Parts: sequence; structure tokens; C-alpha cells
Amino acid sequence: IIFYDQTLAAVSEASRLRTAIGPSLSWYNEFFRYSELFSQTADGSIARRFPVLIMVLCIFTAAAAIIHHASKSRMARGPSLRLLAVAVMSFGFLAVTPTKWVHHFGAFAGIGAAVAALGAVALTTALYQSPRNKVLYGGVVVVITAYAATGPNAYWYVGSFGVPWWDKRPSIQGHVLASGVLAIGLLLLLVGAFMYLRHSEARGLRKWILMPFSAPIAILGMAVVLFAIASLAKGAISQYPAYSIARSNIDSLRGQPCGLAQDVLVETDSNSGFLDPVSTDDAVEAFGGQLNTGFDSNAIRVDLAPEDIDVNGTGPTTINPDGPRVGGASLAAEFLDEPGINGSLIPLPFGLDSNRVPVLGTFSSNQTEVAELQTDWYTLPERSEASPIMVITASGRIDSVDRDGIRQYGQSLEVEYGRIDGDDFVVMGQVTPIDPGPSPMWRNLRVPMSSIPEDADVVRLVARDQDFEARQWLAFTPPRIAELSTVQDFVGSETPVLLDWTVGLHFPCQQPYLHINGVAQVSEYRITPDRGVIAGANSWQSPFAGGSLGLTNTVSRGTTMATYLNDDWRRDWGELIEYERYVTDAVPADIEHTTQVRTGWWSPGPIIP
Repeated sequence: IIFYDQTLAAVSEASRLRTAIGPSLSWYNEFFRYSELFSQTADGSIARRFPVLIMVLCIFTAAAAIIHHASKSRMARGPSLRLLAVAVMSFGFLAVTPTKWVHHFGAFAGIGAAVAALGAVALTTALYQSPRNKVLYGGVVVVITAYAATGPNAYWYVGSFGVPWWDKRPSIQGHVLASGVLAIGLLLLLVGAFMYLRHSEARGLRKWILMPFSAPIAILGMAVVLFAIASLAKGAISQYPAYSIARSNIDSLRGQPCGLAQDVLVETDSNSGFLDPVSTDDAVEAFGGQLNTGFDSNAIRVDLAPEDIDVNGTGPTTINPDGPRVGGASLAAEFLDEPGINGSLIPLPFGLDSNRVPVLGTFSSNQTEVAELQTDWYTLPERSEASPIMVITASGRIDSVDRDGIRQYGQSLEVEYGRIDGDDFVVMGQVTPIDPGPSPMWRNLRVPMSSIPEDADVVRLVARDQDFEARQWLAFTPPRIAELSTVQDFVGSETPVLLDWTVGLHFPCQQPYLHINGVAQVSEYRITPDRGVIAGANSWQSPFAGGSLGLTNTVSRGTTMATYLNDDWRRDWGELIEYERYVTDAVPADIEHTTQVRTGWWSPGPIIP
């Protein structure tokens, strides 16, 4: 009794606390759960819609069979009614939960399986055995499947890597799959209605024609499962050798269980690896080149609000990990107290040192001429497996082609490669750097070294800004060959890390910061998901929700590190943020422990009034 009383009190206080802090919605806002289920996001994916819709259909199927007088011999009325009552009441219980997430439908896993079994039995009763009713019911199931197929084939975070139609409803050459399935379903309904109106049981139909209609839910359910398995397999194949959940599971069986930590590469020192200019030892002179029209070291915006991040609470930035506030306010970074190596007062991201790294840009509210820049030639080092990419840190809007082959309009930035021919240089070709986005934030453009011929020994940057519109500008730093290490090697398994809840399962070898006796470790790093789901992670962890960011950002200053997903250079996998304590010489508290005996009914009072 005492244990039950304590448990009930703890649950009650936990519910009250969560309701007070939020996010919390009342029962009459339950429709939010269903609006998300039928949205064009991962919450409204085919894999989530189909089971819920089929479970509801099975409830009506079984109920109709029970009501039908001829079904009594096939179904135990009492147990069947109790099962259906539990299933229906469960929707009511779900409505009183303070949060309205689609994944709560997972609570129906056991009940839904039982209801599906009951629906299968119901299909063997006399009500559903006539040919016309079989055709009509099959048409209903096909139409429901078509509606489920209008959702994207999406999975959260890394689950969608390489999966076809992860961001849209399945289609083939512009023809939406759901439309074809719907046409079949409507045709079956018309045939069934014709048979019904003609009072015809079509007994002349061969049995093999009606066989699929004896178990339409099982057949279409198997089709949906096979579709999911095939699309995930296709994702794993198209990603290989880059990261996918399937490849990660195979790696675990082979004794490499650290997931993404083995594939995410981090620049251990972003200020090293800059290429040496050929003609001079002066980094500023080489970067300015022999052609520089309209590029200036301070022609760079500092309020770099991302265009395609739906920020809720706080969001990621490459300078301030606290990010923008609700409403998409600008991300304002402070100017430097002292000018950098080429006179720039603009703070650089990713830990780049302004005293060592020059920067040039074209931002101007009244640009009147085309801006052009052609840097000096830089010497390429010997190729190395430890340095597979060349990196250019850039901001603004830059012309590029995204991972779906769609050109993103912006200003031109190209890498020309060539070879030294005596006292001259021979241009061999050029390559457009990979831009992972989002614009106009600072990000690291990538040039795989495999895209530069082996006999090329020099490169230079060629940039052109010919759009006078104020939003069209670009800025960048000199090229560098990234010296990379895996997150597993760099962070390790003992360093305390703030793992966002979205990424926790994919970084199993990293150590979440511990809470012992009411005292929390100070995180040295934070690992975030990609920008598609960062809003939710930041909302739950924000100071306003009593989350971990309140503690972490109070005692530490964060800097986003330069990271890349190995063999998948276009991928926005997330961020690794390194924390530096404001008070570096602080020591852990010395805690004294005592023991007190309390009765089972004792309560210290509410956590918050």
C-alpha cells in the first residue's frame, strides 16, 4: 500500500509538473494529433498512417459482424465487445494526455494487433462472404491504402537517409502512386455497387478471382510492409559506403557499435590545413589576388537568419548556438574588438581565428558594379585518405546544385585547378563546391579531392557577384585541406556530452552527462540533429522548458565545429558543438551525504508552486 501511494503521488506530481511547464494541450485540442498524422511530414508518413487507418477500419468491421445476426456462430460476442470497447475507450484516454504527438499511437500496438485479429475473424462470417460484399469491402481497403499513400515515405532523422520519396508522396515519373491505387479502389467500389444494385451475387465468378478479396487487409498490409522494406533497402544501397541504419547495424554485428560517431568527421583544428600560396608568403596578398573588384574584408552581413529553418524556441547557428528567437528574428553577432589579419571586424565561425584567416565579401546595400575576385594559385599537398576534401568556409547566397539535382540560385564561386608549367600556370578545369546550406548562414563548402585530377598541383578561387539585389551576396575564406578525425576518436566514450534526444540512439558510445546526488556534470560537447528536426530538440531542451540548455549555456560558451558525414558530403547530419566554460578554474562541489528515514506518506511538497 505504501509503495502504491508513493508511486501514485510521484506520477501525479510528474503529470502536474509537465502540464505546468508544457508543452501541454487540453482534450479539445486532440485534433492536433490527427492533423499531424495527415500532414506532409515524417509524422504523417505512410508507415504511420496505414496502421492507424486499418485499425479503425477493423473496429468497424468487427462491430458490423457482431451486429449481424448470422455471425454469432463465428465470434464470441462478449469477449469481442469488450475488446472493441477497450479499443474505442483508448482513443478517449489518448485525448486526455497533455501532449499530442503522433508516436503516442504506438500505445495501440497490442490492442491494434488484437483488433486486427478480430477483424480477420469477422471477414469469415456470413456478412462478408457474399461476392458483392467481398468486392465492396476490398474497394474500401484499397481506397484507405491510397489515402495512406498520399503521405511521404519519411522516417525521422537518419532513418530517411537515401530512402526514396522521403520528402514527398511516392510517384513515378510524375505519376503519383496514390492516384493509381485510388483509381483501382474506386473501380472496385463501382463494380461492387453494380453487383449490389443488380441484386447479383455473381456466383458464376471463378473462385480464383475472389481469392484476393477474402483477406484484403492482409494482402495490402503485406504490400505496405514490403514497400517499406524495399525502400529502406534501396536507401541502404544508395548510401553505401556512407552511413545508413542498415549499414550501422551490420557494423555493430562486426564489432563496431558506435553508429554515427564512426562516420561523422570533425576538423580537430580548423585553423590548420590552409593551402600555401605559390607566389607569396603573405596570406592576405595571396587571397586578394591580382583581380579584386568589389570584394572587401568587411562587406559581410552579421545577421545571418537562416531561410529554411523552422525555428521553435532556439535554433542552431554557426556563431551562437543559442540561435534565433521565435518568429525568425535575425541572428546578430557582435563585431570583433580588434580587426583581423586583413582588417575584418566580422567574427568567423567554426573556431576560425580572424588573426590568421582572411575573409572577403560583397555585401552592400547599394552595389553598382559587378564584383569579381580571382585569388592567387595555391599549392595542393599530396593526396591523403585522412584528408579527402577541400573546404571553403562561406556565407551568403552561392550558386550550387543540391542533392536532388536542383540548382539553387546565387552568386558564382568556383575552384579552378591546374598545373605548374615552368613560370606559368595551365588551367585544367573547374569544379563547383558542394554547398550543404542553409543560406545565408556560414557553412563549409566541400570539394572532394577525388573531383580534382591527380596531375593537378595548384588551385585558386574564382568568384563573381553580378546581382545587385541586396540579398544576393557572398563571402568566403581561403581554401584548406581539412584534417579530419571521427567523432568517436575525438570525443571518445568518457567525455560528458549533451546528447539531444533525437540523436541519442545513433551515438551509443558517447557518454551523456551524468546526474548524481542532484548534481549534473558540465557538458564538454553537444551533439544535435540536422536542421529538419533541430527545432523540436531545442524546444524541449530550452531554458524556458527547464531543459538541459538552461544549465549548459549558463556555465559554458559554445562553438560549432566543422563536421562532415563521411562519403556523403552533401548531407546535413547535425552539429557538434564544443563548450568552453566561462569560469575555467571552477571545481566540482564537495557534497556531504546524510540518511533520513521517512514514512511512506511523507511529501517534501510540490516542485513548483
